[in-house]
Amino acid sequence: WEEVKKEFLPDQNPEDRPDIVVAVFKQKLDALMNDLIKGALLGNVAAYLYVVEFQKRGLPHVHILLILAENDRLTTDEQVDAVICAELPPDPTIAENGADKEQMQELENIVKMNMIHGPCGIANPTAPCMQDGKCTKSFPKEFRKHTIVDPENGFPTYRRRAPEDGGRTINMNRGGIPYQATNRDVVPYNPFLSLRYKCHINVEKSTSPRNAKYLYKYVTKGPDRSMVSAELDDEDRP
Repeated sequence: WEEVKKEFLPDQNPEDRPDIVVAVFKQKLDALMNDLIKGALLGNVAAYLYVVEFQKRGLPHVHILLILAENDRLTTDEQVDAVICAELPPDPTIAENGADKEQMQELENIVKMNMIHGPCGIANPTAPCMQDGKCTKSFPKEFRKHTIVDPENGFPTYRRRAPEDGGRTINMNRGGIPYQATNRDVVPYNPFLSLRYKCHINVEKSTSPRNAKYLYKYVTKGPDRSMVSAELDDEDRP
């Protein structure tokens, strides 16, 4: 975030200033929770749970579970498509005016930077997500003309249109590897939240209580800790 970077001294990286990173993250998180809970951005919330994690280099992220009120739950493919997008944003060149074009270009830039998985697979077999020759995140996904909500699956199968069905392709270059991204490579997101917070926000509909357990385990497993004792021979301990 620009709010973080503008406070850095010359040659500093985010891991050098956890004080700034955490302060900005907390303010952003409070604003996000206010949007979701009090603002009912995704629907009226009956209950919620969130867990903050810190990566080994000190950067925080949050997992949020929202249990929506019965009348606001996403039960049809049309309702899911209205909230969650798993496709590249529309081409900014089709905008009818300058303001729309600017916003569409900003969304495209945010999605390209934060919501595109890869490259992995044949294009980059040494990617961190690769294990035994396959992507552990199951990318690239299959093309789909329509979203399918199946209660038997943990998550819906989101719409990911192929180029011949109107889906976009974007030329990418990540880690010095040029490749062409399609809707098969997009991590599901909410366009409004992406534009508002300008970061990686993966938004998904959960159709199984098993997914809630993923968050509950973080609450109950406790922090990593160790107990260390140092003693000198022939000396009494203080």
